[in-house]
Amino acid sequence: MATAIKTVSSPSQAAQTTSIIQETFEVPITILGETLGIAVECTTNPELKTSPLTTLGLHGFAHNKRTFENFFKAYSDQVYRQCAFDMPGHGGSEPLTGMDLIRFGLAQETELTQQVIKGLQTMYGIKITDLIGHSKGGLTVPLAIARHPELKNTIRGAFLDAPAPPEEALWLKVLPLLKLVLPLLPKGLIILGDHPELRAPHVEIPHEVYRQLFLSDAAGKMCPDAASISDGQIDPFSDIESPRTLTQLAGFHLSRKGLGRINLPYGILAGLTVAVVGSPCDGLMSLESVQSTAAHLQGKSEASNVFTSSCSHMGIALDPKTCMGEAFTAYLKMRQNSTPPPKQVQQNPPVIRANYDLSFQ
Repeated sequence: MATAIKTVSSPSQAAQTTSIIQETFEVPITILGETLGIAVECTTNPELKTSPLTTLGLHGFAHNKRTFENFFKAYSDQVYRQCAFDMPGHGGSEPLTGMDLIRFGLAQETELTQQVIKGLQTMYGIKITDLIGHSKGGLTVPLAIARHPELKNTIRGAFLDAPAPPEEALWLKVLPLLKLVLPLLPKGLIILGDHPELRAPHVEIPHEVYRQLFLSDAAGKMCPDAASISDGQIDPFSDIESPRTLTQLAGFHLSRKGLGRINLPYGILAGLTVAVVGSPCDGLMSLESVQSTAAHLQGKSEASNVFTSSCSHMGIALDPKTCMGEAFTAYLKMRQNSTPPPKQVQQNPPVIRANYDLSFQ
């Protein structure tokens, strides 16, 4: 059911109101032989239909579509339709079961993303034109395009916030969190996965660990936007306390093919409108690594359209207008001046090194 709410379209038009439509969808996908319902949420501004920019947000590691909740509100007066979805076992999406929790990796995330894009168009008439990726979602975006080059027929732009680098450094930073979590898991959780008796345990990650990983710079100093998170409060956009998510974390940890073996084709995003955001205050993705990743994706010796934020890794969720304002406004202007889609791209995926597939073997 679509729910309409009233909101002011912009401060300069306070006397006028715009009917913003919020909709929730379920897109059935098939992954690893299982059929799951994937939860999708969209916010639409009917007044912008003449310029139908439709975005799809991909959340990061152990988070959910609520990562983009404040982002949607901040830009509902500039973007026609904004959508985001939950990965399996996150937010409102159904979880994988049994050993599939372990087999599910980035290769499966790219396949799932393509199915969600296709399902939204065929089932609901929603044509995605732009992808927004945060953290690990910023890595899934180019991987999905590499795996499914036909997406370039309809996807015209990518906005990447603190994209995870295709290198081992990220995994080394996440590993301490896994070492903390895994010993707390009940015996058998990894194998049985979604067994109802195993949903009861509530594993709480110490807030200081979360703050150090996501809300502080490399030296442990808190970033300005993280001030809204009080001591002892777990980030409201995180799924880190969900037993299902913890099981998936275990699956990533046990995969014998670590993030260090991902191979992204050079220049895979060439031809698209691209903007990338990095921050020296990001304690998880360094600004240098973001710049390097951006250059590789664009096929350039030095990346263009890389914007510097002063916010934490979760700036896009906590204070998007402050943290993303300059970058996203510039991105929208670039999109307005972008060229029409090229001729149809062949659907045969390019040859990608075997170590690209991160599924458990």
